[in-house]
Amino acid sequence: MRFSHFIALACSLALFSACYGHKGLPYIEDTDSSTDTTQRDTLPEDTQPPATNDTNNATPATDDAGTSFSIDADGYVRSGVWHGYTDVLLNGAGTTAFPADFRGHPSQTPLCLSGVVAAVSDWNGNAQIRVRLQQDRAADAPPMPIAIEPYGLHIALSNPGNTELRVIIYPESGPSYCVVMPAKQTSATFYWEQFNTHCWNDSGTFYAMQPLTALAVLVPGHNIEPRPYDFCIESFSHHDEAPISHIDTDVDTGAPVDTDRIPKAWQHGFVGDNGALQVVGNQLHNKGGGPESEPIALQGLSLFWSQWGGKYYTKEVVNELTQHWNATAIRAALGVNGPSNGYLANPTPEVARVVTVVNAAIEAGIYVIIDWHDHHAHTHPYDARAFFEAMAQIYGDYPNVIYEIYNEPLNVSWQGTLKPYAEFIIEGIRQHDPDNLILVGTPVWSQQPDAAVGHSIDDPNVAYVFHFYAGMHSFGLRLKAEIALGTGLPVFISEWGLESGAFVDNDHHGEIRLDVLTPWLDWMKEKRLSHLMWSCYDKDEPMSILKAGASPLGGWTDDDLTPVGRFMKQYYNAPPPTPLDTDTETDTDTDTDTDTDTETDSDTETD
Repeated sequence: MRFSHFIALACSLALFSACYGHKGLPYIEDTDSSTDTTQRDTLPEDTQPPATNDTNNATPATDDAGTSFSIDADGYVRSGVWHGYTDVLLNGAGTTAFPADFRGHPSQTPLCLSGVVAAVSDWNGNAQIRVRLQQDRAADAPPMPIAIEPYGLHIALSNPGNTELRVIIYPESGPSYCVVMPAKQTSATFYWEQFNTHCWNDSGTFYAMQPLTALAVLVPGHNIEPRPYDFCIESFSHHDEAPISHIDTDVDTGAPVDTDRIPKAWQHGFVGDNGALQVVGNQLHNKGGGPESEPIALQGLSLFWSQWGGKYYTKEVVNELTQHWNATAIRAALGVNGPSNGYLANPTPEVARVVTVVNAAIEAGIYVIIDWHDHHAHTHPYDARAFFEAMAQIYGDYPNVIYEIYNEPLNVSWQGTLKPYAEFIIEGIRQHDPDNLILVGTPVWSQQPDAAVGHSIDDPNVAYVFHFYAGMHSFGLRLKAEIALGTGLPVFISEWGLESGAFVDNDHHGEIRLDVLTPWLDWMKEKRLSHLMWSCYDKDEPMSILKAGASPLGGWTDDDLTPVGRFMKQYYNAPPPTPLDTDTETDTDTDTDTDTDTETDSDTETD
C-alpha cells in the first residue's frame, strides 16, 4: 500500500555535543574508504591555493536551495558566507585528473573533473575537488575555519560517469567526515549529523559541528580495478531547514495486509487478564492505569532482524515462547536496512513477517512489540511514519500492541534529533491509535534514557528505552536508567542480552558467570522493569537461545537450546507471573562506572 502525506512539524534542533559511533571509537585517523569492504583510503596532504587573478565582477548564479552561488574564472567559489579557492587532490600512483587545477576555469561554469582513480592494493586511491569555505581572495591566502550553522549541506552534481561519490567535510583539525552520494543521485541534502569518519558503514565518529575549513567531492578507488570517473559540482550551499519539515511524500509500505487473518478478539490469556498498558508515574500499569490497576513488568524474547532471522517469525515460535517459556511479550524486529534486503529495499516480505508475529501474539494472548529495528531511523522519518501509521490503523484497537519507533540510535542528540523524530512519528501513530504504549529509543545504542530528563515527550503513554549486554557493559551502566526513573520517567528494556564476558573463559558454549548476569536480573526485578532478551535465533553468538538448526516450528528440547537458552527458559518459568509486588526495596548501590560507548545487538548476518 502507498501512503501520501503532507506533513508539517516545527522542529528546533540544537547543536549537539561530540559523539562517537559504532563501538564508540574515541578518535579515527583522517581516512576514507570504499564501500566495497573495510579498507581505508588515506587522504593526501594539504596543498596551497592556486595563484589568482581578480575577477570580482563575476555575476552570481543561484543554486537549487536558492542561495547565491558563483564560480569565478580562477576557481574562486562563493556560496553565502562561504568563499575560497578550489583545488584538485589525487592519491594513488597512476591516478589521473583533468583539469589539474582550476586556474583558468571559465567563470559561471560548473567545477568538472574527469580521469581514472588507479587500483591500489590498500584501497588508498582517490581523486577529489576540494573547496575552501573561508579564504581571502589573494595569492597564498591561508584557509581559515568557519563556524557551521544548522542544519546541513545541499549539493547539486552532474555525474555522467555514474561513479559513486563521497561528500567530504574538513574540520580545522582532526579527521575528515563524509557521506556517500549514490551514482544515480544528482542533488541531495545531507544533515550534519549524517557525516561520519567511516561513512561507508557509519562505524566511525559522527561529526559534532566543529568549525570547518573545506568541503570536497571525492571519488573512492578500488583495490583491483581502475575506476574511471567524470563528475561536476554544479552548486552547494548551507541548508537551514530542520530534517523534518513541510514535504509531500509518497512512501512504499509494501503489499496490503490481509486483515481477515487478524484475530477478532483479544480478551484472553495474559492480555485478557491485564488489558491496556498505561504509564503511571515512572511505572507501567495494567488495566489502563485505572483505579484497579497495578504495576506490571513484561518478560519475553526479541526475535532477530527480520530479514535474516525471518524463519523464526512463525505462529509456532510465538506459541512455544508463550506456553513453555512463560513469555508475556515478544518483540518483532523489523529489519529496516540491508545490502539488498530489509524493509526499505523490499517492504512486502518484512511486513508480512511482522504481521505474522503480531497476529500470533494476539491469538496467544500476549503483548507484542512492533520494533523499527534501525540505527539511522532519523534519516528516513517518512518511511518510519508511514509504516507506523499503517500498523496503527490496523492494530490500534488491540491493547496487545506496543510500538518501538527507533531501536538503537547511535550517538546523536536527544534534543536536536531523537526527540523531534519521536514527536513526528508519535503524531502519526496517535492519529489512529490514541493510547497504546510507545517506546522511544535513546542515544548511544539506547543506553542513555537519562538524556530525556528535563526534555521528555509530551505524551501520556511513552516509555524510554534502555539496552544493556551483560559481560560487555558494567553493572554501573544501570545508573543511566535509574537517573531517568528517579525523575519520574518510565524505562522499558526492550532488548538485553549476554556477551562473551558473561561466560566462563569467554566461551559462550560453556558455563554462564552468574556473578555477571544475576545482578542485572535482580535489578530488573527490583525496579519492576519490563525486559525482552535478545535473541530468539540460532546464530552462533553469546546472546542466541537456539542452537543451529532449531526448528522454526518450536517444540524445542534442551538439546535445541544453548546454555543461555536453557538458563533463561528456567528463569522465566521460575518467578511468579506479573504484576509484581509494589513494596519492593530500592537498590541503593552507587556504582558509577557507566560505560555507554559500545554497540549492543548483533547487527549483521553472514550465515
